[in-house]
Amino acid sequence: MTAAFKALFPGGAVLLGAAIYLWFETPDRVADAASTYGLVVYGAGLALAWVFHRSRAFVALAVLALVDIAVVGTPDRSSLILAFGTIVLGLFGALGLIRDRGVASRVGSFQLLGAGVLAAVAAFVFADPARVAAFAAEPQMLPLETMMWPGYPRITLAIATFAFLAVGYGFHRYRGPVERALVWCVVLLMVAMHPQVTEAASALFLMATGLTLTLGVVETSHRMAYRDDLTGLPGRRALMQYLDGIKGT
Repeated sequence: MTAAFKALFPGGAVLLGAAIYLWFETPDRVADAASTYGLVVYGAGLALAWVFHRSRAFVALAVLALVDIAVVGTPDRSSLILAFGTIVLGLFGALGLIRDRGVASRVGSFQLLGAGVLAAVAAFVFADPARVAAFAAEPQMLPLETMMWPGYPRITLAIATFAFLAVGYGFHRYRGPVERALVWCVVLLMVAMHPQVTEAASALFLMATGLTLTLGVVETSHRMAYRDDLTGLPGRRALMQYLDGIKGT
């Protein structure tokens, strides 16, 4: 598998699958599926991130779950997703620049505490519907902004640019599954928070963001089990699996 092809997974596959599902299903069924399976995705991802010491995935999934739960059934969901999604984009960017630790470790606890403070501040600021409306109505001043990213406020574009650069740098430096998943999470979240996306599609792509992170943790656990951390070569488990395959032929 070439590096370019591998870079499409898991986020590219999740994005394509969500788009196909959205095309063939009715909005009501899409919304029901997102609400039904969203908590399953977040719960499974949080459990896996805890077990395999992926503090960044744990923090990101916890914040995504809070945002998803907070905006369910709200009349101004589109504006709230845009406001809170902008904050989450900044969090993704920050997570892209640091390394994973155990969730219960000192560093992991600081990461979780920092995300909690950020979520509390965002909840306080955007508790006022007038602030949310003003944020969503912020105009774009430059023609290039309107051409490239129509519908997003300027502050969202600025934070999204930082997030893209940060997670891109993290993936370039560390080349891990979680780093690659974070790149796709920025893309998926940008789709979910676009003002012109329907409520059902927004919920689906928000869940897809969490699924991408969860799959990144799963891929990390597989790499830990089957590859040597120092050399990157297949380890003992991979050898035993290969030998078992030979015996079965």
